[in-house]
Amino acid sequence: MVSEEEIISCFGIYDKLGKKTKELLTKNAYKKTFGKGMQLSIEYRGALLCVKKGTINVFSVGENGGAVFLHKLQKEDCVIIKGAKEYEFASNTELIILDRAYVGILLSSGHTAENFLLKAELKIQENILNQFNSIMFTGLDARLSGFLLDAGAKSHGHPISFTHEQIARFVGTSREVVTRKLKTYEEEGIIEVGRGKVYIKNREVLKKKRDT
Repeated sequence: MVSEEEIISCFGIYDKLGKKTKELLTKNAYKKTFGKGMQLSIEYRGALLCVKKGTINVFSVGENGGAVFLHKLQKEDCVIIKGAKEYEFASNTELIILDRAYVGILLSSGHTAENFLLKAELKIQENILNQFNSIMFTGLDARLSGFLLDAGAKSHGHPISFTHEQIARFVGTSREVVTRKLKTYEEEGIIEVGRGKVYIKNREVLKKKRDT
């Protein structure tokens, strides 16, 4: 069961909702925790998820099975889960969930809830547009070096634990292209590649590639 305080922390509009809508949320929303690396199963399609803590990486999945990173969901983000997308937990993540059976009732309860979710969706679409602009108008060297620098900063000096396939999904290219690029970086003495790990040896050169 989810407390009223927990719902308020995710739904900034809670106090503006009607009594019946508040009861809908407090009686039917529930918490669930997912471990790092897990993926959201198809059973949650159409459900409303609000991130209480943690991070979810969202990918677009093509007909050939290839995936491209779209955006992140982080604390206090809310989204109605859609098909043709893959939701992967980047950290241990706690969600507040309202199953799809109740989402339609929430949306029909009034303009307050509808507008709240519309604004949340517009924020997501803006992030997706920024990501596609990056892929279209930013060179691969800049995207790849930027990803390595960001991942390296989050690892606090430890090796970056991503496979070539995972890196390719984040930078919007194929695994084969990433493998070739990483090999070139290794030959240039910028990184060292191990089994499923990347060691950054020269951050300054990566910064130059990112900013070029």
